[in-house]
Amino acid sequence: TSTSTSTSHALMRDESRTIVLNDLILLEKIFSYLDTSSLHQASIACKQWKRVRWVNLDIQGRENVPWEKLRELILTRHPRKVVVSGSSVSHEARLVDAVVSSRLTQQLFCHRCHLNTSDFHKISLCMLALHNSLTVLDLSRNLITDEGVVFFSSVFIVFLLHIQSQLMTSDGGMCILLLLLFVVFGFHFPSIASVHLRSGLLENTSLISLNLRGTCMSSVGYGTIVRTIANHRTLQHLDISDQGNMTRMKLTSLCYLLASTSTLKSLSIASSYFPHGFGFCTHLLPQFSRSVTKASVRGSLAHLNMSDTKLYGSILALFANNLSNECAIQSLQLEGNTITSFDSHHLKTILKTCSSLDALSLRDNPLGYLGTKILSEGLLLSHSLKTLDLAFCGITQYALLGFLLVVKRKSIPLQHLDLSFNCLGDSGAFQFANFISCMSSPNWQAGISLEGKGGRRRCCDVGLGYSTATVFNHATTSSTATTTA
Repeated sequence: TSTSTSTSHALMRDESRTIVLNDLILLEKIFSYLDTSSLHQASIACKQWKRVRWVNLDIQGRENVPWEKLRELILTRHPRKVVVSGSSVSHEARLVDAVVSSRLTQQLFCHRCHLNTSDFHKISLCMLALHNSLTVLDLSRNLITDEGVVFFSSVFIVFLLHIQSQLMTSDGGMCILLLLLFVVFGFHFPSIASVHLRSGLLENTSLISLNLRGTCMSSVGYGTIVRTIANHRTLQHLDISDQGNMTRMKLTSLCYLLASTSTLKSLSIASSYFPHGFGFCTHLLPQFSRSVTKASVRGSLAHLNMSDTKLYGSILALFANNLSNECAIQSLQLEGNTITSFDSHHLKTILKTCSSLDALSLRDNPLGYLGTKILSEGLLLSHSLKTLDLAFCGITQYALLGFLLVVKRKSIPLQHLDLSFNCLGDSGAFQFANFISCMSSPNWQAGISLEGKGGRRRCCDVGLGYSTATVFNHATTSSTATTTA
């Protein structure tokens, strides 16, 4: 009896730590009662606490979760947001069985939970199709394996052995050849998990955000999911990043998605690499660029993330040169694409073509002096750019001088400029100090932090312009230049 009592108390303490309550008014009322000496008012508040509906349930990263107690809690409290990312899944008590028991859950985060095919089936059937109340679903870092290939291959092996026994042939060379052909073409079968997810998406009418980052889908599974999303009525944010090489089937599915959807506002295909050479993207990338233009013109697509996709050289040229002047995309991320000074004129083309672009991220691209100069010329053609990220771009003091002269002379409406982790030197710090002094206005406010070899030194807020936020983290400047700036 003492052991069971201690266990129940431990479960209760565990639950009290993992439940998050968002009712701030009730919290303030309870704590105001506890500050007084009136225990009667405190007991009334405790009764209200028992009847309140839990909003958030967060058991992220927990190893030993009381799943039966959790299931009872979800059935009685009906939390709207459930976060079980990184939690362990045991064979005795299933995580998904506890989660799908709620009919009112609107946000479900299952990042890196090692879900299997059965779990995908339960989430798709219960959360997406039957309950139809989810608005945010995060299934990132859960492998959608190609179990369909293994299943059909095993069935076909049995079929070949049966034919060989019927023909009474001793030579199995033909069977082995047919088996190899089937294994090659067997990858055209989607995985069972992707089929379950497709079935749930077809019946769903409430999902707004879907995260499938790092699920390692095959080309067919990728195409199955993307083409299903193209006909979804409410989905606005889609993250299908980190899916390996961008094959023909994947890129064709993306073109179909952008050409068909009327609700998608944000698309992320980061860390999906475009292969160079062999004429792969000769006709597919221009089609992709035209699809991006069509989706943005319809007023749906506003944010596109193409970071770490090896979008440089001829691939970047094909993408930039096929964007029409009607492209209305607002935010574009091209981080970590190894864009050098030789490719900077393609960035200039993008700035000229996308007239409504207000945020451009070029972080971690070795632009150098010449690339920054050409980018400055492209800024003269853009009348709407407000946010520019140039961190880790190898910008030197000489490139900074020309860049600041262009911004100052043409009054480019930049509001956020990130120049962190660039080798500006002492001269660059002095140049920027002079730029700040020339831009003194009551409307200009920014916090500038310079971090050099002597540690971080924070300066007071200084006048910049139009709420310009400028960042100088880890800039290589000396102590004298830092103090002056």
